[in-house]
Amino acid sequence: FDLENVIRFVSMLTYLGFIIGSISGFIEKVMTSELASSLLPAILIPLVGIMGPAVFIVLIGRYITATE
Repeated sequence: FDLENVIRFVSMLTYLGFIIGSISGFIEKVMTSELASSLLPAILIPLVGIMGPAVFIVLIGRYITATE
């Protein structure tokens, strides 16, 4: 592995973790438990089921093309 590409990939994962952490912190501060219980499934299912794999595919694709 090329060290530069590994560092770039890890930094992308760190940035993604920061975004997810910011969203979860916002949800904890803003939402009441009743609102959260009715709204969180509508947010989390698309986020985890669609956005998670999409971001993963993009990150892996960028990593693969950077190593070629």
